[in-house]
Amino acid sequence: MSHNPSRVVRYLRTPKGLFTLVLLLLTAISATQQGWPLVLPGLVAAIVSAVLVDAPIIRWREGAWSYPDGALLTGWLVAMILTPHGAWYVAAI
Repeated sequence: MSHNPSRVVRYLRTPKGLFTLVLLLLTAISATQQGWPLVLPGLVAAIVSAVLVDAPIIRWREGAWSYPDGALLTGWLVAMILTPHGAWYVAAI
């Protein structure tokens, strides 16, 4: 009988999955320190804008909709680099 890990567990074992966990930990630490109301707008704006740009490109290139995990990580990383004191639309741009 073989063990069949879930999709999430398999994803978390990949480099992108490990990077997701690292960003999650760093976000939790920094947002707790700075305050979630201050951090959340820029974080959401950066991630959503990256995903909205990348998703149609993936659809066009691959011919099917696919989860844009690279865009999510890129947007997340951009948000973590920028100051939370800036306007949310700067992170989106």
